[in-house]
Amino acid sequence: MATHPFGERIRSRRLARLAEDNTFTLRRLAGRLGIQPSYLSRLERGAPPSLSEDHIQALARELGDDADALLALAGKIPGDVRRLLLDSPERLAQVRALAKPCALGPQADNTPPRFWQSYRESQRLARVGSFVRDLVANEDFWSEEFFRIFGLPPGSPTPDFDQFLALVHPEDQPAVLGVRARLAAGGEPVHYTYRFRHSDGCWRHAKAVARCEYDASGRVWRIHGTVQDVTTERQALLDLRSVAQFPEDNPHPVLRVGKDGRLAYANQASAALLNAAGLAVGESVGSLLLAEVQAALDSAAPRVFELPVAEAVLRITAVPLPAQGQVNLYGCDVTGERTAQAALEAVRRECSATNASMLQAVLDASLDAITFVSAEGRILRANSAMARAMGPPYDSDPALLVGLRRNDVFAPDTALAVERDDQAVMTQAVPLLATRPMAIVTRDGITRRLLLSRSPLHDANGNVIGFCAVGRDVTDWHDTAKALAASEARYQRLIDDAVLGVFRTTVDGRILAANPAMARMLGYDTPKELIEHIGHNVALGFEAPQRRQEIVERLADGHGLLNFDNTYVCKDGTRIIGRLHARLATDENGERVVEGFVEDITERKRVEAELVASEERLKTHLQNFPLPSFTFALEDRQLILTNANKAAEALFRGRIGASLGASAEAMFEEAPDVYLALWNAFESRRTDRRRLSLRPPGACEVGLFDMTFVFVSPDTVILHAEEITAMARMRENLHRTSEQLRSILDHVPCAIYFKDTAGHCIMINRAVEEAFGRPAAGVVGQAPGSIHEPEVAARIAEDDRRVLESGRADTFEEDVLAKGQVRRFLTTKVPLKDERGEPYAICGMSLDITDHNNLEQAIKNERDTLKAILAHVPYAALLASADGGVVFLNQYFIDLVGYTLEDIPDLAAWLPKAYPDESLRARVAADWLTVQGRNCHRIYPVRCGDGRSRWIEFKSVALGDGRMLLTLCEADPRPLPGWARQPEADA
Repeated sequence: MATHPFGERIRSRRLARLAEDNTFTLRRLAGRLGIQPSYLSRLERGAPPSLSEDHIQALARELGDDADALLALAGKIPGDVRRLLLDSPERLAQVRALAKPCALGPQADNTPPRFWQSYRESQRLARVGSFVRDLVANEDFWSEEFFRIFGLPPGSPTPDFDQFLALVHPEDQPAVLGVRARLAAGGEPVHYTYRFRHSDGCWRHAKAVARCEYDASGRVWRIHGTVQDVTTERQALLDLRSVAQFPEDNPHPVLRVGKDGRLAYANQASAALLNAAGLAVGESVGSLLLAEVQAALDSAAPRVFELPVAEAVLRITAVPLPAQGQVNLYGCDVTGERTAQAALEAVRRECSATNASMLQAVLDASLDAITFVSAEGRILRANSAMARAMGPPYDSDPALLVGLRRNDVFAPDTALAVERDDQAVMTQAVPLLATRPMAIVTRDGITRRLLLSRSPLHDANGNVIGFCAVGRDVTDWHDTAKALAASEARYQRLIDDAVLGVFRTTVDGRILAANPAMARMLGYDTPKELIEHIGHNVALGFEAPQRRQEIVERLADGHGLLNFDNTYVCKDGTRIIGRLHARLATDENGERVVEGFVEDITERKRVEAELVASEERLKTHLQNFPLPSFTFALEDRQLILTNANKAAEALFRGRIGASLGASAEAMFEEAPDVYLALWNAFESRRTDRRRLSLRPPGACEVGLFDMTFVFVSPDTVILHAEEITAMARMRENLHRTSEQLRSILDHVPCAIYFKDTAGHCIMINRAVEEAFGRPAAGVVGQAPGSIHEPEVAARIAEDDRRVLESGRADTFEEDVLAKGQVRRFLTTKVPLKDERGEPYAICGMSLDITDHNNLEQAIKNERDTLKAILAHVPYAALLASADGGVVFLNQYFIDLVGYTLEDIPDLAAWLPKAYPDESLRARVAADWLTVQGRNCHRIYPVRCGDGRSRWIEFKSVALGDGRMLLTLCEADPRPLPGWARQPEADA
């Protein structure tokens, strides 16, 4: 709180007194002044002072301070100064020209501006206004405080006397006029009072003093005066007079008790109380009253309590007088009030039950959702419509909503929006009516639209304690409106996107509307362009303009909806044929209009012409059709032969002409199945295909025919007969050959199968059935995905695609799961091609090589084992194949002779390197040939990879498959007789 000079001064003075006397506390000071300590504390902390002048002077005496200084700091002026101003208005004459110094006073530069400022401030503090009336110039001057007293803005134009008189109470206007007349005639100052209308419309009381001023000739030329608003003082005087008579005239008990507990005063109305309580003036009031009196003195604040006296109940108000050390007790008999309150409470309960019943009936019968919500946002009550709007589980019982908050029934975003509007209603304390639907999303995600209005709820004191929300569920209305708008948009799009030209015109031919199809039909880009060109006269679009008037006349004659073909002129001059559908209607203004649509049938007309020509061509084609064709028509409940082509003439050996006009029954007397098939096609109204026997006239034997019975609406059946006797024999031979092929395929050990280009099996042999354990019926017609695992099926499909695209046979190995085991197959796939060279199927042959591969793997494992052994023996070793190739040599061999497998891939490469001398090489080769296939032991000189010659000891071991294992080691380097030596006999 901001500081105030008044509070700072009294605080500093009180603390100075407290330093001198430690009993001079704030509570003691407040008690001596008869004011509350809390109020005095607020003054010290900066509250604006509102003490009366008497209290301020008493406070100055207690603090030992200057009363005028405190009054000035409090914004007041001492009473003696105020009386001086009121009684001596001539002291203000020197500033009477404050607003108009040239006309009503001394020059402004003759008086310091500081004086005028002090003058205005003194009038404001004293609440005394001044005025000057120039009777010669008929001018008036009001001071700023005068304006404030009348409630007028300072600085506004000064009212003249007539305007001022209009503000005076009509009963006081004669007195004011009399004062003016007395002063105009000259005389002593006049004190008078009158009532005036304040700018707020209230009548107030004014006390005024006026005197006259004379010019040099002794004539009155000015009236000076002051005025003060004494409404408050007058009311206080009336109150004081009333209070002076209050204790005795008061019909209620009035007592005064001293701090010693003795009754100091009692009015006449207290007699019954004194008699009932056994009290008397000058005696003690008893412990109950004494305790309340002491509490009022200690708190320096009024106290209210009730005192039972006999059968009556008195409400006592104890008002402390700290300065006198006494307490006034004001009593009031509230016995009747208590009785009335009890009766009122009973009536209130009865009315409350009735109102609750009526409210519940209103809530139950209302179609709107009604909810009562507390200020904290909890639902106090809701009706069934609200429960239904919130959805499950609340729709079964509105009581489930009671006690819930917004977040319990609404989604988070909806809860925030609802809370914002709820707070606005309670803050502004005015109803908030719905202007547009609000989208409400419940906790279960259902969106509803409500027109939600709110009104605040007030308690008995007018405080807002919550609000009532009334919502109308307009979800269905909104959805219906939305659907209607969507429907209108769809209908508009339907018209705009329609291939038919839609139009509306007036009776006299002015185009009102047309869709884009109508504009495009006549060669215009947009309907707007169409209307710009011929919108004033639609007949311009007719090849024969008079036809338009004929159409209108026929419609006016009541022909209803007209449908006929008409020729129209396009923008570029071309003609189109349109089928017009028109009717006469009435628009929203009651005017007759022509509306309808035009269907462009130019292409249809062209097609119809082509159809006629096509029918002629069809007849010609049918006549020359290579298959025998017979046309039968229904006549007198008989199918009669009406036409037959040239091929039919040939089939019947030139005798078909005699059968024209004959019935089908007579023609096919020897082939009743053909006759019945004709009637079956006619009655079923569909095409039928059958293989039937027929012996044409002149034929030696019965032939087999593929017959097609074609029903032609409305009463015609065409029979196409293709002889297939030779083809049937060919098929029989083909079947026999196929059975022979099947027998061969079933007895080969290889799995053979045929598939179409889509991957479906066409045929499989017995080896496939045995390999997969499934009969042919479970494989033929199936895709690979239904036979193999997905990955295997995808790989097989990729192989098939590659073979079909390349057009060449392909052989590869593949793993396939058969009977729960993965088997290895050697597969060859060959594309089968038609006469054009296009593949139409694929033949696959798969041989199970699982056992063969396992055997090869075992052999390979043995070889790898031998190589591992030879690689780790502590001597040089070489393994040679039967054809002389070097299969393996170990590191010891490389270290001994200096040659790797790349240097000597076979013995043919070894001999030139080890024996560069041709004669020596020939001798070594010849010697090796003699021991080929046998174990032997030799020592030869060898030219090593480093260029030096060494004696090497060779041991050869013959293996069963023609291979040889050689082990080498360096021999005794001493010279030996001959070119070689044999340390031991050959094994």
